[in-house]
Amino acid sequence: MCLLGFVTIIIPSSDFQHRRHQRHRHQRHSSLDAGSSLRRRNKGADSSSSSSSSFFEDDETTTIFHREPYFSIEDSVTINSNTNQRSFQFVAVTDLDKLSIVHNSNVDNDGRVTEEETVYQSYLLPGSITYDSTNNQYTMGMAETNTNTTTATPQLRRITTKYNEGGRGGEFSEVVLYQNHLLTFDDRTGGIFEILNKKDGTESYVVPRHTITEGGSGSVSNAGSGINNDHDNDDDDETAKGMKWEWATTKDNLLYMGSMGKEYITSSSSSSSSSTSDTSTTSAMSIDIDTNKLWIIVMDLQGRYRRIDWSTQYNFVRAALNVPKKAGYVTHEAINWSSYLQKWVFLPRRISMLPYDKIQDEHRGSNKLVLVDEDFTTSQVVEIQIPPKTITTSADTIDIATNTNDPGSLHGFSSFAFVPGTNDRHAIAVRSVEENCYGGAKIAISTETVAAADAAANIEDEDDVCQQRSYIMVFDVLTGKALMEETKIEHNMKFEGIEFVNIHTKPKSKLTIPLSSSLSSSSPEKLVSSFS
Repeated sequence: MCLLGFVTIIIPSSDFQHRRHQRHRHQRHSSLDAGSSLRRRNKGADSSSSSSSSFFEDDETTTIFHREPYFSIEDSVTINSNTNQRSFQFVAVTDLDKLSIVHNSNVDNDGRVTEEETVYQSYLLPGSITYDSTNNQYTMGMAETNTNTTTATPQLRRITTKYNEGGRGGEFSEVVLYQNHLLTFDDRTGGIFEILNKKDGTESYVVPRHTITEGGSGSVSNAGSGINNDHDNDDDDETAKGMKWEWATTKDNLLYMGSMGKEYITSSSSSSSSSTSDTSTTSAMSIDIDTNKLWIIVMDLQGRYRRIDWSTQYNFVRAALNVPKKAGYVTHEAINWSSYLQKWVFLPRRISMLPYDKIQDEHRGSNKLVLVDEDFTTSQVVEIQIPPKTITTSADTIDIATNTNDPGSLHGFSSFAFVPGTNDRHAIAVRSVEENCYGGAKIAISTETVAAADAAANIEDEDDVCQQRSYIMVFDVLTGKALMEETKIEHNMKFEGIEFVNIHTKPKSKLTIPLSSSLSSSSPEKLVSSFS
């Protein structure tokens, strides 16, 4: 299977990897949007100021979306005529990691399994926040299921796909409105999916629109000390691995998408023995640096895209946070461009002043925000004011020191969106937790699932379970003041994307539309601001 632009073409699975590789090479070296000379020209430079008409060489007049868009920011806002209070509907999306895999069996009349089908699942969570201008605070509400139980739980919408890479898929790490099309991003396959609704607006489903693989800066291999990754690469840096999407935002009618902004560094040693009787052994250390996740993708409505090396931009943010270049690290899952503030807004997932440790990494959540001007020349660090709280974990009770970047913090930002009508001053954010997930026996999304899995595996220690959960908060972007404290989502799942949208919107009829009719018919600028 191969995705060309936003048109799906089915190819026999045996040819998939080869043709995917060939397509990727063609896209990189086409005169339209890639090639090694383009990468050298953009290396370490921000081309974000380009408009959509000048960013690509030609200007198409039609869009590749086959359906008129029907989601909009305006439809997410409700004003109470009696109280004048404003409510904002949002939707959050899960990344369930391995829990996304579902095996469905078809059984005949005799009870025999005739066919087994594997699908990959994710969940959409609708909700809303309401602003109280008298105290400058927000409260949150969730759509509830109609159940016979005394306690209703927030309603979830299940979405599935068969698209996968190596038996993994449907792990959606972000959701964003792009020209009124609601998009979500699979961090395993590199797929970009459009979320659509069925007739009555009560069910949603996803359709693949594009697939992009990693590649750009590739890997650097060096023996010994002296490592230099400031280089131009040739075709050896191509990969068949899908982009590991972590964030997406819109700017100048273009879609910006990126990964965690951190290098992957691996090391290995080789030994050689001398032929003398007194055998001695020497070791040489080989260090491999994978910088693919420092590159971003910029795409237009036609599905044309360019790769840009953002290592300079990521390093600028790292320096603003005073993170040692060779010792510490910063990982990103929440980045947005603010058209009102004319700044990039970074909410790092994790910040560490120490080298990467796969176990301790879970405890390096961040509460910092970094405002950066368009040219990446000035920055301002804002501390999000999250009161320290004591929570009970599977192991014991610990203090989550979120007001400092203490290694004890499990909570980290995984997505955020600007509240409409606030001139990008207010933002809603998801803070997610992955606890005991490295090397854990299993992943669980509910206590019932944990109990059942423990019984089946004869595991008594709850510490062996990878526990995931997420929280939602609202804050002031410029001051860091909490406008709604962290509120736990009822479902113990990892949510990694959030966007303001009325997910109950009923779809419009299928048709092919001109590009001009889909451009920014609803943008935050059109909303009347009532916030100071």
